[in-house]
Amino acid sequence: MDKDNRPVYLAESEYMLTTAIRQYPEIEFHFISEHSQETA
Repeated sequence: MDKDNRPVYLAESEYMLTTAIRQYPEIEFHFISEHSQETA
């Protein structure tokens, strides 16, 4: 889980990531994390 308590998958290699994407098409993979922008 990340700091916002969202599940995170950290692939060991590009091959492992590609394999996971193919094996689990129902999961939506995001390649960047959008951080909430807070104003001071």
